[in-house]
Amino acid sequence: MNPRLSRISIAITLALLAGCATAGDLRVPVTPMGVREVQTRSFENVDAHTAMKAAIDMLQDGGFTIERTDADLGLIVGRQAVIRRPSGGLRALKYVGAAFSYGLIGLIPLNKTDELEASVNVTSIDEGSVRVRIALQRRMLDKNGRLKKTEALTSGPVYQDLFELLGRSLFVSEAQ
Repeated sequence: MNPRLSRISIAITLALLAGCATAGDLRVPVTPMGVREVQTRSFENVDAHTAMKAAIDMLQDGGFTIERTDADLGLIVGRQAVIRRPSGGLRALKYVGAAFSYGLIGLIPLNKTDELEASVNVTSIDEGSVRVRIALQRRMLDKNGRLKKTEALTSGPVYQDLFELLGRSLFVSEAQ
């Protein structure tokens, strides 16, 4: 058989096999407008002051510490410390190492503390309606507490849960 012809047939076979391969885990890219849609809800029969108070209550009930508020801008910023626990293998290694280091390895912290930052923006749409946008960011810190990396959280179920809590907080604040 001609070597050139065999190379061409091998290339065609590989191309056909590659075309038949599955694409694997396909992810739809998250667009800024899609993220904004997930982060935003409108509430009827609520004024901006009541929505701000309910958002502050919701964040505090969720373990956030309110850092800044600006009633003119309708802005609330809160932070929450998040502890990342190590994997089971790393914890087991630490306990095994304790026997060889006379327990001194126990002084080395394995947990990492990160921050979760929530910013809530309340905007009056018209008389008796508001639009609320909640944006979450995970802030990863190094061992000295300095900012190492930030990432925006875009998961729909997280925001769905937050808006459900905000709705409950609005209901409680209106009942008072």
